[in-house]
Amino acid sequence: MAQLGDDIFYTYRPGRANYSPVLLLHGTGGEETDLLDIGAGLFPDSPLIGLRGRIQENGQTRYFKHTPTGGFDAQDLVAGEKWLLTSMVALLKHLDLPAAPPIVIGYSNGANIAADLMLRGGPVFHAAILLHPMAVSDPVPKRDNTPLAGIPVWLSHGRDDRIVPVPTFNALVQGFIDQGAQVFTHASDAGHQITLQEIEGARLWLDRFEQPDDTEGKQ
Repeated sequence: MAQLGDDIFYTYRPGRANYSPVLLLHGTGGEETDLLDIGAGLFPDSPLIGLRGRIQENGQTRYFKHTPTGGFDAQDLVAGEKWLLTSMVALLKHLDLPAAPPIVIGYSNGANIAADLMLRGGPVFHAAILLHPMAVSDPVPKRDNTPLAGIPVWLSHGRDDRIVPVPTFNALVQGFIDQGAQVFTHASDAGHQITLQEIEGARLWLDRFEQPDDTEGKQ
């Protein structure tokens, strides 16, 4: 674990200089190292940055808060997205990595904040792998144009997932479609846990995209 400033706790695994960095965002109660093995399996030559969530809620690390009634705190979600974007820029500069948008892999709470940030802020990532995400804004953020045109987004869902209702997953998928992203979904009979089946599905999906010669292409 390393620290940058007062509220950026991260882990870093170097990679090849001409490969896009991959930002790893854990689920509720996780930490910055949780997705390192998944990141290394999917992007073995890329620099990997695991970023710890900024808050503690009931003893669990998260990227944004719930309300007292159990819903999502819309104000804190926006604050968390600003923090995430600022932290990402600061880390890329600190680690002497390209300032171009990185790839993101997020799980659950980490996938939720990455997805909502993309729908609000446009192509802040040049590709996304979102494990068990859901729409956390109601309504889902909409734009007058298609700012995510051409951005590849892969999303997974478990049919037995007790945390992510099917309608909220579908609403998120539709939000990406409406903004022009290249969307692919993966469904399994699992619950909310990450499975080898979905990681293999993500790997097969990635095989469709060629590794770039520089940081501007797709991996």
